[in-house]
Amino acid sequence: MSLASRFWTKVRIGEGCWEWTAGKYANGYGKMGSDGDRGPTLRAHRVSWELANGPIPGDLCVLHRCDNRACVRPDHLFLGDRGDNFRDCLNKKRRPLGNPKLTAEQVRAIRAACGTQQAIADQFGVSRPTISLIKSGKTWSYV
Repeated sequence: MSLASRFWTKVRIGEGCWEWTAGKYANGYGKMGSDGDRGPTLRAHRVSWELANGPIPGDLCVLHRCDNRACVRPDHLFLGDRGDNFRDCLNKKRRPLGNPKLTAEQVRAIRAACGTQQAIADQFGVSRPTISLIKSGKTWSYV
């Protein structure tokens, strides 16, 4: 049986999302074997993208417009790089920004702040190394 045939037998097509009904990773993404029980395991939403649109260029990610990890509906999927994937995750409130104690506004204020890193850390209730990482752009680079 072809990959496409095996794939579509595991999809419940509805009005909105098309739900993957077979195996799932612990994080909710659908999975299937590339060659039945043999070969590497594939993410179902990536298989859906490739069946509808062809190969995924380079190391791009397949993201969900609907924010439903079990959805494999091709028009609910889009391509993006790792930065796009991270920003999409943040925009959908699935991941806190960096240190959850800080808001994006506070991070911008930290970057603009003058004084010792310890004084800034005390002001914002975080550690001095956190301030160093923010000011150097090693964390919170997306803000």
